[in-house]
Amino acid sequence: MLLDAPPPRASHATDIPGRREQIEDGLYEKWKTWIERVYDETVTLFAYRSFYRGLADITQANDTIPASSFFDALGAWYATTQAAAVRRQTDIGRDAISIAKLLTHMAAHPAVMTRERFLALWGDEAHWQRRGAEQFDRYGEEGADVIAAERYSADLERFQETARPIKDYVDRHVAHNDQRELTRPPTFAELNAAIDLLEELLNKYMVLLTATGVPSADPVHQADWKDAFRVAWLVD
Repeated sequence: MLLDAPPPRASHATDIPGRREQIEDGLYEKWKTWIERVYDETVTLFAYRSFYRGLADITQANDTIPASSFFDALGAWYATTQAAAVRRQTDIGRDAISIAKLLTHMAAHPAVMTRERFLALWGDEAHWQRRGAEQFDRYGEEGADVIAAERYSADLERFQETARPIKDYVDRHVAHNDQRELTRPPTFAELNAAIDLLEELLNKYMVLLTATGVPSADPVHQADWKDAFRVAWLVD
């Protein structure tokens, strides 16, 4: 005589009541942490670019400054540092925190960032709820409860493609001494394009995840950093 088989166990943790919500809440909290890390690195990129451009303005405005190999080294230090920072934002490795990793995660879990979760960031007043609903509609289709995974993937692809010349340069000539030669090194225009797109995506996903915008990552210097160049450096 055969005994009745026991009922099958849940095949996924999300089959347990409330477990799916716990997982999605955990992902959301993780993403907020990640976007703050991306914010910190983006602000640093913009600060370094501000210093570099400012120094270029100083030297180009003064014809009495002699040519020096120091300026060649300074340009190399700047380009390498900025390129490496952009390269980090393309990393989707297991332990990486980057804009690319964030977008990869969000595309894989589009059910996490719902309209309800987003509107909860906007307070209870009716006019703010309307503003929030209008904002969410810009991310996805009008009236949709979630944002299609394809939209996250499109932003990911756009960033990875823009940053590709920088990533290839760092992978082959900065982080490694690769036998594969680049057909040409990346230009400053390509470096700046990747930095500017990072700022655009930072603002977009800061608003989505925290309802806080970053319209510009350009620094507001609290002190005049150029004061250091208003005195002679060499003491004979």
